[in-house]
Amino acid sequence: GHGFRYVLLSALAAALTVTLAACGGVASPSTNKSETFSGTLAPSQANPHPFTVSKTGEYQITITAQNPVQVVGLGLGQYNNNTCNLTSSVDLFSKLNKPLSGSIQAGSYCALIFDPINPTPLTASVTYTLTVNHP
Repeated sequence: GHGFRYVLLSALAAALTVTLAACGGVASPSTNKSETFSGTLAPSQANPHPFTVSKTGEYQITITAQNPVQVVGLGLGQYNNNTCNLTSSVDLFSKLNKPLSGSIQAGSYCALIFDPINPTPLTASVTYTLTVNHP
């Protein structure tokens, strides 16, 4: 009959709830904070912008303005002792508003914008604005 199927489904739902609660809760992207950073990136330089994540969730780092538009490197790093150590989340961007994104744990991080010396070095300084959306 139907009784067995119902019991199985409620057991599954209960197990799922327990699993989610055990992680200390995952932040929904709708409750994320947005931080904006601006600066000037000179050829062969890298500019770190530190931020703190309070809980597990999703992050997005987006270049929202750039002048002149050139290919730049954008990365997520761990921030320790005033140093931005890049993680594997790095990409090159020539288009605005294309986010670098993924999942993130609580901790100290940095958005790093840098001159991608290989394959395309900057030919002039670039003024930019980055938006970091994080839990």
